[in-house]
Amino acid sequence: ALLEAPAPTQRAPDREQRLHDAPGRAPGNEELPCGGLRDHAVQDERDARRDEDAARSARGDETARLRLRMFTLDDLSEHHRLIFGDPDVMRTVSTGQPLSIERTEVAIRRFIKHWQDNGFGLWAVEHKEGGNLIGHCGLQHLENSPEIELVYALAKPYWGQGLATEAARAALRFGLDEIKLDRIVAIAMPKNTTSQNVMRKLGLQFERDTTFYQLHVVLYAIARENYRPDNAEYHLHV
Repeated sequence: ALLEAPAPTQRAPDREQRLHDAPGRAPGNEELPCGGLRDHAVQDERDARRDEDAARSARGDETARLRLRMFTLDDLSEHHRLIFGDPDVMRTVSTGQPLSIERTEVAIRRFIKHWQDNGFGLWAVEHKEGGNLIGHCGLQHLENSPEIELVYALAKPYWGQGLATEAARAALRFGLDEIKLDRIVAIAMPKNTTSQNVMRKLGLQFERDTTFYQLHVVLYAIARENYRPDNAEYHLHV
């Protein structure tokens, strides 16, 4: 899972269509565009506010210990400090090279726009106890493929507590049970066995070694027909 999602290839059905039709790894290190970065990051303020307003009105989720909500640009500084600016976090998902604050801003803007364009995307993850931002989790398009990938990354103080599994479980349920995606994949570097354990706990199965985002990765997948939601606490806010 990476910061720069490719062009959309699969859009979630809207709520009305789903009702009518009923009887749908942590981010890594892709190459963000460098030329014209400032022009992209500092857009017309009206466009930025429009994106944020849309994000605030989009759907969120809640689990036993976590609140999953839309990103806004107010999250920029803290999310950079916790995730994209931390080399230890970035080492678990890519080469370990932190992103600049400018590239983090580009990423967050993309998170917001992905929700607008596709009806799904990455949530900001908050810990209910204290209400602090601790990372991100959700779904996005996998580069140069028709696949939708599961993405998760948490700050170091929250590792080893089962929180990544809890957040990823909610995102998987949203994708397969709520918006009826046919299939979801997840990728990780081979050495990241912790992330692969999360995938297996959620029922994803190893499919192949491959390359995405210029990295050698392992790919796991699950089809909707093989998905069975569990009894974990889950509350979708529309």
